[in-house]
Amino acid sequence: MSGIQIETFRWAAAQPALTGLVIMGAGFIYGFYGARLFRLLIAASCAGFGWLGGHLAAGFVSDIPAPVLGAIGAVGLGLAATRMLRAGVAFTSLATWAIIGAYLAGQFGLEREGGLIAAGLAGLFGLTHALLDCRGTTLVLTTLQGAVMIVVGWVSVTSQIAPSLGATFREWANSQELLVPGFLAMLFVTAYSCQVLRQRNIKGI
Repeated sequence: MSGIQIETFRWAAAQPALTGLVIMGAGFIYGFYGARLFRLLIAASCAGFGWLGGHLAAGFVSDIPAPVLGAIGAVGLGLAATRMLRAGVAFTSLATWAIIGAYLAGQFGLEREGGLIAAGLAGLFGLTHALLDCRGTTLVLTTLQGAVMIVVGWVSVTSQIAPSLGATFREWANSQELLVPGFLAMLFVTAYSCQVLRQRNIKGI
């Protein structure tokens, strides 16, 4: 079972319900309106990765607090993405797909070396996709990230409002390796289809 999923769900379950609602709301914006707001959302994603990178770097730079490094990383990468959109898309795609590769490797029980290889191959795919089709990559990226946010927000909200439901979902997720990837795939397909139809100006029934 992937440590990424376990740690993420553990963090989400400890957050207030309001935080979960905000995460879910952001997920719906990313997933269903990413094509319209992609410049803002790519910058926000880069800022998020910068914040995460700053906190990880704090383990190697002991004299600077993690929140400070996180803030520096968030502001630096966020601003860079607003000035260099294509580079921001490429970086976000590489990081997003690398995390997905590591996550799926963990779900299927691969060891550390296997996870690193999966992360590297998936990251390379994401980078190549971004370099070949920047516009299409923004649609895929925002939809993927939106699906993840919706699931994480759901865990947070249910853990606080309906603890038994939240605990049951987390238990099932930790015992069935395909449950969460299946939910993510369904959310991705739904949101991606809605965005493609909206881009083509096809009216609903």
